[in-house]
Amino acid sequence: MFIYNVTVNVDEDVATNWKEWMREVHLPMVMETGCFKEFRFLKLLSETEQGETYAIQYTVENLEILKQFIL
Repeated sequence: MFIYNVTVNVDEDVATNWKEWMREVHLPMVMETGCFKEFRFLKLLSETEQGETYAIQYTVENLEILKQFIL
């Protein structure tokens, strides 16, 4: 089992709309691929970055499945 992590820094001016789009559109589309078992959508605490930083962690069974998703 592996974690595929995507970290994103979002400008505060668009963060609310971006989070809504992630939850309602993007994450469901990614999960519909069947490549991932589950995901976690996390807000990171950071004192150095401007904006808001998020980590999206997808659990994948093996690296071959992840390669299929990325390609």
